[in-house]
Amino acid sequence: MHAQNAFLMWLPAKSAVQEKWLTTCARRAGSNRMKKELDPRHVFRKGIIQALYSKTFEHTSAPPLSAKQKSICKDIEKHQKDINAIIDTYATTFDHTKMAKVDYAILQQGVYELLFTDKAEPYKVVIDEAVELAKEYGSDSSSKLVNGILAKAYSDHATSEQ
Repeated sequence: MHAQNAFLMWLPAKSAVQEKWLTTCARRAGSNRMKKELDPRHVFRKGIIQALYSKTFEHTSAPPLSAKQKSICKDIEKHQKDINAIIDTYATTFDHTKMAKVDYAILQQGVYELLFTDKAEPYKVVIDEAVELAKEYGSDSSSKLVNGILAKAYSDHATSEQ
């Protein structure tokens, strides 16, 4: 139980005040997550991640994708060697073959979106979205790994373009 909610515990159970306060706290805590789950861009990226993840296993089929999602997956496959080289450059402890498959799928999509497409989205949005996907699907340390690799890759790429 959160310390801020502890002061309401003296109220009788099912008190209207207590329920309202707890509901408000729960809504605030999950509001960012709820926004992400309902965001069409999040859903779009999630489909791409699922398709990339499913391709790492034999005899599995990708989830149903839109034509645009299929096109992006094909582009990622086309740039696979370059994307892997970028991931390996910034993954300091191990290369992409030893990474968790879901982290690798998220990084593939993130690197592709940051470095191989016209930047429709600001880089911070792309990195934040990849981090949110890592929090949703990866392990406890996945978000840090994804954030570090994507931020460093973009930073180095942006300075080399100047």
